[in-house]
Amino acid sequence: ARADRRPALAAAHFNESLVEEVKASTQGLISNLVDVPAAPGTFVTYLAMPIVRSGIFRGAIYIGIESSAWLDFFKRYPIDERATLTLNDRAGRIVTRTLDNEKWAGQRSTQAYLSRTVGRTEGSMLVPGVDDRGYYSAFSRSRLSGWIVGTGVPQADVDAALSRPTLMILFSVFAAGALATWYFSHEAITLF
Repeated sequence: ARADRRPALAAAHFNESLVEEVKASTQGLISNLVDVPAAPGTFVTYLAMPIVRSGIFRGAIYIGIESSAWLDFFKRYPIDERATLTLNDRAGRIVTRTLDNEKWAGQRSTQAYLSRTVGRTEGSMLVPGVDDRGYYSAFSRSRLSGWIVGTGVPQADVDAALSRPTLMILFSVFAAGALATWYFSHEAITLF
């Protein structure tokens, strides 16, 4: 019996490859992103636990989570409207992305980003995003699922924020140098 309340979940299927993964797992399964063929552009992830009796696999208990539910969860975190939080599955597909989710959910993150996460549980980097803009990014990989949560702030925004103080310092040094030059030249005239 299905207890799905959302149409996309009712149309989703816990397929044979997922059943095999659950059979092989001892602690349950958090699936990669699964396409919903009956609803193009809709994706589901599964949390599943094997049912084993007398050492024999009898089935699985599972729940499906529509990718829009992940987006709702991520949007609760306060981030700048130009920054992004992105959740990737183990295959590098975007489960959800707070910036232009409808365009990028289901796509793979950039190879530049994914290659920098391989074999690491966390890190930071400057990489191009899926929208071809540079991002200062930080990521953390879940030890349980292998999924990656990443955040990205546009490089242009960070560079602009950093250049303002630098310009202020340069202006201050220039003004102090001009004032010192004027003062000492004025003092030199007074002495002679």
